[in-house]
Amino acid sequence: MGMHGIERDRERFREIVRGKIKQDLKKYMSQDGIDVFGKEGRHKITVPIPHISLPKFIYGKKGGGVGEGKPEKAGDEKSDNSLEVEVTLEEMASLLSEELELPRIEPKGKSTILVDSKKYRSIRKVGPESLRHFRRTYLEALKRAIMLDEYDPDDSSVVPIKEDRRYRAAKPITLPQNQAVIFYMMDVSGSMGTQEKELARLTSFWIDLWLRHQYKDRLATRYIIHNVDAKETDRHTFYHTMEGGGTRIASAYELVAAMIKKEYNPQDWNIYIFQYSDGDDWAGASSAACNIISDLLPSVNQISYLQVREQGDFKSALEKRFSSEPKVVITTAFQKEQILGAIKEFFKQGR
Repeated sequence: MGMHGIERDRERFREIVRGKIKQDLKKYMSQDGIDVFGKEGRHKITVPIPHISLPKFIYGKKGGGVGEGKPEKAGDEKSDNSLEVEVTLEEMASLLSEELELPRIEPKGKSTILVDSKKYRSIRKVGPESLRHFRRTYLEALKRAIMLDEYDPDDSSVVPIKEDRRYRAAKPITLPQNQAVIFYMMDVSGSMGTQEKELARLTSFWIDLWLRHQYKDRLATRYIIHNVDAKETDRHTFYHTMEGGGTRIASAYELVAAMIKKEYNPQDWNIYIFQYSDGDDWAGASSAACNIISDLLPSVNQISYLQVREQGDFKSALEKRFSSEPKVVITTAFQKEQILGAIKEFFKQGR
């Protein structure tokens, strides 16, 4: 078989694997042991490929005839035959997009960057002789001669002087630099147990994967944990900390509002807020958080709230206040299998 045939078979195999991952994407998204701190850009999943054996030919009078061997069944449980496929995060994000049919988020940032261009796109009056533009130099000399009534139609020779010289020059290109900042906020009070934090951790992982797919290297992430008070932390602490105490959800929104005001101009940044909580809050304190959310709405693309426990009043407070506000998306995930649906709910509007 030639190289082209091998490449075709390899590509066909990859499509089979992609189809298998996509078919069971919900399972892979909810599986235990996803290493969100592994090698950057990589994520390993194990895709089981059925084991298929050829029929065995048995000769002799016993056995019912020639060729009636007992083949192993496809996917025989006795065969420990599976394929470990290393899939890049980019590929997983693409599969997630295909499966959920998520719209591509339209960047809204307005900041720009200057990129040096190697192409000579402009003309200057000064420059090295090696970049002199002879046609433009001659035209300048011709215009000067005509204006001074020195041009003789019978003698087309024109001698440029210093002021006539024109030179090619590179012109910087201005490109849009669309940026996004993601605020992840997690309740780490005493009521947030191991299961609730695992739901939040997995959801954050897949949300982060999707947004990085959208924005490539133009994505800033900030991690905030809170109980009664809120503080910014690093990614590892965000996912692993187990604190305690009471809950005041407004403290997280107060901190985010201050960070946006200081560091992220809404004209230049797409701003997303994701909050994970069991919904418990100090009695009567939810209204304070809702007031801050209301103030933040003109500056942000979307505020997303995921409640990871059935009990808890904050979800009801949000629904009562923002039921008709498209920038506030409220959903739940009480089991890992519900993470996929929660992410679809967060991003279906393409903000």
